[in-house]
Amino acid sequence: MFTSSRRFRQWCGMLLLLLNGGYSLVEQGQLNDALAVFQLNVLLYPASANTYDSLAETYAALGNRKLATQHYTHALALNPKNRAAAEYLQQ
Repeated sequence: MFTSSRRFRQWCGMLLLLLNGGYSLVEQGQLNDALAVFQLNVLLYPASANTYDSLAETYAALGNRKLATQHYTHALALNPKNRAAAEYLQQ
């Protein structure tokens, strides 16, 4: 997937930039904008459990339990040690 460590660092950097940007929007109460950022992050980084976790968290904050559950389930499948996803799904 990566031809160099530089490309890997760029990949990680963009992933984190989008995550941080999305959470900044969440903190400002702009949940729909945050949702759009997290949806983009999932499209760009579908192998990252963290992207699905962030998307699920935002759906939960918006009151959409169905989509929150769907994305937490996917996050947990990618990372079985994801405590936030496991705790949400046990509710």
